[in-house]
Amino acid sequence: MPVPDANIRTMTNVPVYGIEVTAVGSDMSVDRVDLQVSVTPTGGSAQNPGSFIKKIAFYDGDTLLKEQSVVNIDFTKDSSDRYHVIVTGIGFKVPKGTVKVLTAKFDVTSLNTTDATRVVAVQGYAGNSNNVRAVDTAGLQSYTDMSGTANTRSHTFKAAGDSTVTGSINTANTPDSTNWKVGTSAGVEKMPILAFDVKSETGDSKITKLYVQVNATATAGIPDTLFLYEEGGSEILGTVDTSALTDGQQTGFTSLSIPVAKDATKKLVLKATFPTTANGQAASTSIPVNGIQWEKPDGSTASTTPSSALASNDQYMYGAVPKWTLEDKSAVAVTDSGSASATTTITYKLKLKLTGDGGSTVKPVITTEAIRDFNVYLSSSTASTYTVSNNALLLLPANSTSTLTLDELSPSDATVGDGGSYTMTIVGNLVNKTAAGAYTTQAGNYFMVIQRASSTVGGNNVVQTWGFDDFRTPSVWVPGS
Repeated sequence: MPVPDANIRTMTNVPVYGIEVTAVGSDMSVDRVDLQVSVTPTGGSAQNPGSFIKKIAFYDGDTLLKEQSVVNIDFTKDSSDRYHVIVTGIGFKVPKGTVKVLTAKFDVTSLNTTDATRVVAVQGYAGNSNNVRAVDTAGLQSYTDMSGTANTRSHTFKAAGDSTVTGSINTANTPDSTNWKVGTSAGVEKMPILAFDVKSETGDSKITKLYVQVNATATAGIPDTLFLYEEGGSEILGTVDTSALTDGQQTGFTSLSIPVAKDATKKLVLKATFPTTANGQAASTSIPVNGIQWEKPDGSTASTTPSSALASNDQYMYGAVPKWTLEDKSAVAVTDSGSASATTTITYKLKLKLTGDGGSTVKPVITTEAIRDFNVYLSSSTASTYTVSNNALLLLPANSTSTLTLDELSPSDATVGDGGSYTMTIVGNLVNKTAAGAYTTQAGNYFMVIQRASSTVGGNNVVQTWGFDDFRTPSVWVPGS
């Protein structure tokens, strides 16, 4: 002890070096230590330690044994450009058969937020193997060598009033793209739109301002108000009126007071209220580059985070909306013999639930290529002979080596009322050979994924291509020629 410390914020009586002493055969008294010290500003060159270190003190536990004020001339520079200083008269007593630790502590020059940090390394002086001296009860001297990498302690001194904040999107809590019903009297109330984290990495911080950018298909989709909450909390940390903005414009929460302790992370979420005019609109919100401002312990402010914009996913709003959920997924391969060249059939299944919000929902269909409510693809990292786009094979009943069906559709009614649901299973079958035995699929791991779903709720047809990123089966190896 002390261990290396990369974040020292105090400037007086800082423990920097410890020497463990064992007295063998006699009581011992350590009376001299020759310390090698280097001081290097971050991004700069090594300097005379006396320009930064003001005092060296040696302690036995909490008991001060010797202290010595130092300036530049107290440090000697040798021919190898090593600085060292000798402290004598320490009087550190270690009884026979015991182990004790002699601790060196430094006082250093105070740093402010405009100063470079200082890296201070301490060891026994490498130019003299007798850099620690002790005397026994007969007056005989004993020496040891505390130089070298194994005996070095390195510490970084930083401004006491400094702090650094980082901002990052919280992908787990930021909503995926989805559909929201726009009410006829209140629009959409407090839609969660963007979750993000702020971390104070070097000192305590206080978030004082947060700038945001609003985006929408048209001005009608701009939110009326943005709210800031702590994730999972009910207390409003700040509000900002955004009703006068247009697509791509920015505004800010300018009167925040959100403390973030050193090394702590604050999880925050933006929520938005939209007007009734948002029907048919898509909207998103982002925090621009340098959009988070914080106050440091010394009262100064900074706004150098985030380094890239934190953008939400698009949210879609209609007077009546379908809401899709994935209930189950599977992929099973069956081979008609044990041979690697045998015909393999892969059956993919996605079990879905469709719930209508705002009116009656029309039963989904998938009968022929011309009459279907879904675009479903097979995709892999390996190109396929059936490539349509993005290494994707469109499953159609007309394709002789792949079929797409809609099974387990319940209920069978042509429509269900507002709030009612349909459950269904989309089944895709891929066969890697034609009936004549010719391979039609290149070898690779394939999964089935939904690219588009069309549904009609309350007379409103929504052709949805968003929110299906997770609507995919496991991947299955498909043998090829």
